[in-house]
Amino acid sequence: MMKMASKKENSLIARFLFPPLIIVTAVLCLWENEGRFDFYKAAKESVAISSSEISQTQSIGAISYTGSNHPSPIFEEYVGKFEGYLMISRSTEIYSWEETSSKKGSKWSLGWHSSLQSNSRNHGLVKKLTNAGRYPDQYKIDRFVISPKQIHFVDTTIPLATTTMKLTEQAKSLGLAFGPSGDGNYLYRRLYQERQLGDERVRYDGVPVEQIITYFGKIENSQGMAKQYDIKKSWVSALILNDGILHHLVNGTRLVALEKIRAYFKMLKWLIRGLGMLGLFFGFCFILEKFVHILLDLPLIGDIVSFGVWGASLLMALLVGVSTMILSMLYNNLQITFPIIAGILLLTYYLFNNHKKTKANAREFLQRNSPGPLTPEFEN
Repeated sequence: MMKMASKKENSLIARFLFPPLIIVTAVLCLWENEGRFDFYKAAKESVAISSSEISQTQSIGAISYTGSNHPSPIFEEYVGKFEGYLMISRSTEIYSWEETSSKKGSKWSLGWHSSLQSNSRNHGLVKKLTNAGRYPDQYKIDRFVISPKQIHFVDTTIPLATTTMKLTEQAKSLGLAFGPSGDGNYLYRRLYQERQLGDERVRYDGVPVEQIITYFGKIENSQGMAKQYDIKKSWVSALILNDGILHHLVNGTRLVALEKIRAYFKMLKWLIRGLGMLGLFFGFCFILEKFVHILLDLPLIGDIVSFGVWGASLLMALLVGVSTMILSMLYNNLQITFPIIAGILLLTYYLFNNHKKTKANAREFLQRNSPGPLTPEFEN
């Protein structure tokens, strides 16, 4: 009985704390996102070096180097060796139940999920396959060796067909096998012949290699290493992928690579803006629903109140989100903010002086053309 009361109390605390936490997190993410480290600008300002300079022990600032790619193989536990890729991403799913709760009760869905939810219907299930990212021991452009540690990519990943892969002994011991005919995107770990609860599957994606490639970063001990810029890091930084690192390997010439980095940076910034606004919207929705939850259950009126909650939440999200982004832009771009403030002050001063002169000229005109003395209202 005490355990049930404790669970109910924890659930109530979570429900009341969760919405404000979403809103605060969204505001912090939107604020930091506007002043995030601009790795496109850092890459653009990097110094392009030639093949004769790659043997230098250390670079003072950021450098870029373009040349012929000499890809190294990537080794992975389940299928052995991959060739012709900059990195390999392995994602796994388990066929299981997922429960979502609402005011109308619990809703169950059976399907492929990236994680195993802890619920009564999944009791006894174990997810044995793991997600992972795999990289070569080193990257090489001409004679220039680049460390894979903290490497960043902006090129699009592509799904890899599993039909040409060879399973390792470890994969076979786990029960991994190829999918049915026509399904070349996954490897399966089946508990029985037909699809059953607890089955798992693996999918591979990779960044393909091109002949010409460009690196952006720094040289340390004659190798390409991550250049860490001085930024304030926090849990919010990790959440919005703002690490302050320039250590990018991009397919193509320097100009092509810079354009890809620019597009990726722009996409990332707008993605965080969108997710932040979405977080604010749902946060305000949850809070407003708490105040009008009685009305939401009434027929006809409930639908109207529900639409009102959505509309008010959207308005509040736009107001808070846009204000946060504008203030952050001004705070993080003082070279633009100061001239704007100076311009506003000068314009205000000019308009005020102009108003005083106009008023003085009007009084003088009235004094010259009036037959008698001016009344107090005209004097002022």
